[in-house]
Amino acid sequence: MIRQLPSKRTKRRKLRSNSSSEEPMSWNEWASALELSCMWQMTKVREMAVQEILQLHEQAGTECQKVLLKLSNKLGIREIRDAVIQTLSGALGPVERILLGTEFQVDLWLREGYKQLVMMKDGISVEDEERLGWKTTSKLFRMRDAYLLQTQYFRGYHSYSQAGGMFDYIVTPLVLETFAEELEAAGWGG
Repeated sequence: MIRQLPSKRTKRRKLRSNSSSEEPMSWNEWASALELSCMWQMTKVREMAVQEILQLHEQAGTECQKVLLKLSNKLGIREIRDAVIQTLSGALGPVERILLGTEFQVDLWLREGYKQLVMMKDGISVEDEERLGWKTTSKLFRMRDAYLLQTQYFRGYHSYSQAGGMFDYIVTPLVLETFAEELEAAGWGG
């Protein structure tokens, strides 16, 4: 006896069904489906997996978001990459931005992390130095020194509130020049 396979519509309903005793698929199950669909060139499954991941990814913790970022880099799926970057951006401190920006090629995180460390009121901690390594830290110290000298000049001629907006204009060119190689390497899909 030949058994008839369920239609595509029935299969899709089963994947998304909440009324059955089966649990809906989690983001990591969709990530596995996405990886396999890309491997086997299953366009419709890929599209469905991307949409489901985009809906579910915010429920995942930071470590899971990093997994999704790594997967989206590997598979070249910009929608997931951009969504995860946006979700994680607010949760990262300057050192995490630099470390993850380097690992996952996110130039925005690198630029912001470098700028934040240079402009930090309390400076760079010993723990941050150890995590970033001597090469990055020495560049940051040189930038911070130049930044402090220039801001001291501006504060002499302007009130703090007037000069505050200028400080970003001081740091951005320093970051772009000092970390040009790192930023170029992180220019994913550029």
